[in-house]
Amino acid sequence: MKNYLPFFIVFCSVILFPFSTFSQTNSSFGSVSGTLNYNNSKNTPICNSEVVLYSDDLSSINTTVTDLTGHYKFDSIPNGAYKINAYTKLNWGGATSIDITYYKNCIGALPGYLLSGLKLRSGDVNGSNYLTSTDITLIKKKIGNPKSSEYFANGEWLFDDDYYITISDNDVVYNFKGQCYGDANGSYIPQNDASYYEIKDLV
Repeated sequence: MKNYLPFFIVFCSVILFPFSTFSQTNSSFGSVSGTLNYNNSKNTPICNSEVVLYSDDLSSINTTVTDLTGHYKFDSIPNGAYKINAYTKLNWGGATSIDITYYKNCIGALPGYLLSGLKLRSGDVNGSNYLTSTDITLIKKKIGNPKSSEYFANGEWLFDDDYYITISDNDVVYNFKGQCYGDANGSYIPQNDASYYEIKDLV
């Protein structure tokens, strides 16, 4: 009786190998999802705002919009290294005389008023990378004229620094936060008062 086993092995190799290769080639994708919340005690969702996932050289730019719960998701993202950040056109708010006191006492290094993270960065409205009396003056002017856009060099909102994400056939979850400039104590509760907009230029 003839031994057909070697022929069977060769047959299976020829037939199944292309499918195996195809499967590996087309599995080089992952997803990125998470939530965007305000840096306050309630972790208020920042909805209807744009989350941007992009490569270092900006050759790949993906955008999506947060839903009413602040959730976002990118599907079928090719393997590689990316950065993620957010942008919003929601109204600015939250800055009061109480925040001015926070910033002043932080500059004076008074116990109980030492700010860090987004709350410290929220005071650097002139983009100098330092919290100074000049920032406090500009915040006071903004409080007096909230509709004006001339006082804050970096815009009205800030978010966690660009976060590096690596996709390698996996699903990444990243939750991050935003805050209004001038809102040292994180008292603001953002409202769903803006619609989707497209980022025209990230440079």
